[in-house]
Formats: sequence, C-alpha cells, structure tokens
Amino acid sequence: MRRNRKIKRHATWTTGSMAVATLIVCMLLMMLVYWLFDSRCSAIQREIGKAEKVLAALEADCVRETARWDEMMTPEKLAECLTRFGLEMKTQHQDQIVRMNRDGRPAPNQIAVIRAQMRARGENMASYKTTGARATSSQRTVAKPRGTRR
Repeated sequence: MRRNRKIKRHATWTTGSMAVATLIVCMLLMMLVYWLFDSRCSAIQREIGKAEKVLAALEADCVRETARWDEMMTPEKLAECLTRFGLEMKTQHQDQIVRMNRDGRPAPNQIAVIRAQMRARGENMASYKTTGARATSSQRTVAKPRGTRR
C-alpha cells in the first residue's frame, strides 16, 4: 500500500536549495577575496619593479662616479691639479703616516704619534733619538681630571 505523503506546495526553499545558494555565495566571496589579493600583489610587484630600476640606475651611477674618482686620483692628475693651483706638495714619509684603530684612536707605538706627543709636551726630538721610545712612554704621567678639587 502506498504511503500518504503530504506535498508542501508553498515551500520554495528546501534544505538542498539552501546548500546550493550558500555554496554559490561562498564561491563569490572567495573570488572577490582572490581578486583583491591578486590586485594587491600586482601593485606590490609594480612597486618592486620600479625600485629595482632605481637601484640599477643608482648602481650604474656609483660605478661611473667611482671610475671618475679613481681617474682624478691618479698621481698624474694630482700633480696637474697641484701645479694648476700653484701648490707644491710632496708625498709623505713613512714616519709621517698615522694609522688609526677602528675606534678612531691612533694605533700604539707609531713614530709619528710619539713625535706629535713630544711636540705637544715641548720636548725636542733629539731626546727621542737618544733615549728611545720606551723611555718616553715610561715617563708619561696621568693627568688629573679637570674641574675637581683636592
């Protein structure tokens, strides 16, 4: 025998049609999010491309300016510039060169530094040659800090 099934004629939305509608809305939202992310990625890609072009131009400028500087610093060009401006200069001697540490202080035990310290103290250079550098370093005194009373 056949069962009596009631047919709802006024019900238009059923569970299956709600699931299909929800699926369609979710797919549209996913497409919208994908479109937004894609446009943002392409904008970032364009910005990176512009920055890379600027970097390449700056690197080319740096190479060009370095080559110009190296060309200007050749001994011939330096001598030419000195004679053009009426200057007379000689290259420094080994005892005139002061080498610096990373912290900006002169490296220890250099002849040029010892001579400069002796000039600052008012000693003559003959005492350096007769006594040696070790005697001058042992004679050093510790200066008192300024502005203190004792």
